[in-house]
Amino acid sequence: YKAPELVAAVVDTLMEGRGPIGDVIDLGCGTGLCGPLIRRHCKVLTGMDLSEGMLRRAAGLKQEDGSRVYDHLVEAELVTFLNESPRDCFGMAVCVDTLCYFGRLEEMMAELQSALRPGGIMVATVERCDDLEGPGYLIDQSGRYSHTIPYLQKTAAAAGLNFVSA
Repeated sequence: YKAPELVAAVVDTLMEGRGPIGDVIDLGCGTGLCGPLIRRHCKVLTGMDLSEGMLRRAAGLKQEDGSRVYDHLVEAELVTFLNESPRDCFGMAVCVDTLCYFGRLEEMMAELQSALRPGGIMVATVERCDDLEGPGYLIDQSGRYSHTIPYLQKTAAAAGLNFVSA
């Protein structure tokens, strides 16, 4: 399982030569696998997940100096959390292995755009779908969704976000 490392590598590249970002949200943080990998780029790191049990595990993560990896942990549904977040509050969002639980992304992208500061960054993993004839996403037998690149581009643009595929 390499998704946290892949996201962290993209974050490292994007942050090269820059100081830490003020407020970063780890959407669907789970047990916190990505948090320790991106923490150095964050002044404040918030983890959000639907599962109380996952958040308990993330709460136990420590940095080398003994401080907690996550400054805040929030139990919430992703779209509701973004909807209830103040406008322009996050400089960066990471979303590792979470969008596979969403088919349609229009509402999530719109709420994300509202919660990100102007020039904010989102780094996410998706499962790639190559069926260009369908709605832009498919659900597989495991219950996880995959998304086409054109659908992701269109959905991001409709929300006022720029999409870049790595």
